[in-house]
Amino acid sequence: MGLNMSRGQYQKLYSSDRIASLIGNGLLTFMDQKTNYGKFFTNKEIVFYKNKDDIIKKILFFKKNEILAKKYAKNAYIKYHKYFNAKEVCSYILSECDLIKRKKFYWLK
Repeated sequence: MGLNMSRGQYQKLYSSDRIASLIGNGLLTFMDQKTNYGKFFTNKEIVFYKNKDDIIKKILFFKKNEILAKKYAKNAYIKYHKYFNAKEVCSYILSECDLIKRKKFYWLK
């Protein structure tokens, strides 16, 4: 399990690159719901929490439910590697520079 938390005021869709390390390596990841990452991930991929009490409750729950924790982590891992991989990001950059034909990107839906 890993916590993707940032200092200060949450900004919509902001995350440090820590998210790549956590999800990309298959850890069950906890994120504040204020990040709005629910736009990309379901509650069966990322564990979103509301406040300190909520995250404590959810950590304890997943500590007791290791099979479910692994399932959620795997779900996020698969989606992250499909939609947020280096090839997708590079394609986006190239399309923004008009070097390749623009295509639809998951995060721009």
